[in-house]
Amino acid sequence: MKNREWESYAGRLGWAMRRAGRTNQSELARAIGVKPQAIQYLCDLDAGAQGSSHTPALARELGVRADWLARGEGQPLEKAPPVAAESLSEEEGTPLVRVPIHGVVHLRADGKQVAQRVGTPKTQPAPGGSLGLPWMGEHCHAMLVQGQGLAPYAPDGHYLVLSPHSPLQPDDLVLITLRKGGLRLCKLLLDREDSMVITPWQGGPAEVVLPKDVVSVTLVVCAMAPRWWQADGSAVAKPVTG
Repeated sequence: MKNREWESYAGRLGWAMRRAGRTNQSELARAIGVKPQAIQYLCDLDAGAQGSSHTPALARELGVRADWLARGEGQPLEKAPPVAAESLSEEEGTPLVRVPIHGVVHLRADGKQVAQRVGTPKTQPAPGGSLGLPWMGEHCHAMLVQGQGLAPYAPDGHYLVLSPHSPLQPDDLVLITLRKGGLRLCKLLLDREDSMVITPWQGGPAEVVLPKDVVSVTLVVCAMAPRWWQADGSAVAKPVTG
């Protein structure tokens, strides 16, 4: 299902504002030197704005490409820096961080450990190889989780790391923005041109979602604990992968 939100100027602007964490229209207006009513008009889907002379300034403030914001051409972000060939996935050319696999742990639904296996002859061996995590830097953004609605996957105070440009595949965890408002965290079963088939993230019956009811669908890369958060301007902590 394509990102229909990008089909209009208001949709692209709204997406860029949410990605940059700049959803306060008055603050954004002050940053580029216009009245709040101007931003309100540009964000109004029903107003049908086709563009603005303030597009270059908005693009700079929101960290997106001006030609994408103005006309929807290409991708919203600049291309990621080149990476070594051996760190690319074969199918999509996505930069990967390799993480070794150390044993197997079996958990109950409440997250409590039941057993740990490390490959002894009497137990199932740990899988070989490593995991390739699609850590895409500027091409990801995060959302803070409030409340316990996503626990234990992402409890209150944790962060969802999202990749809005990654292609979707069955079994992916996705965050759906609904046209009538609200968000849904779901498991993707099928992604078709005319519909999607999803299930609740914690399990349940499958259901069909139509394009007319959806603004955007974003891949959920992972959930991160609060300790990974850093204030603006400070060094970003790096996970240990060894």
